[in-house]
Amino acid sequence: MRSWDAQGITLIRRHDPDSITVCWSDATYGRYSDQLWRVCTARRSAVCALTGEKIRRGDAVFRPSPNRRHRPANADAMILASKLDNLPNGVVAARLDEALAA
Repeated sequence: MRSWDAQGITLIRRHDPDSITVCWSDATYGRYSDQLWRVCTARRSAVCALTGEKIRRGDAVFRPSPNRRHRPANADAMILASKLDNLPNGVVAARLDEALAA
């Protein structure tokens, strides 16, 4: 299971309960500005990119939305949807780890 660095994840916008826009920055996997992530069901066990918590198969998670032209390097990243339940719709523009700590 890959462990991601939450320090490089910024929520740009919460569109609705099922989609968010993320700015992702990782020294190994690159930078993605305005990357659309959608909620889905985890098909395998993983680690939450935001909190480091275990994700179990069947959990609701946000993942980068598929792109027909190319697969982003962070395509396997997941964020537990339950961790974003309390964040409002609209522009947030905050580091996710800081927003959750508040």
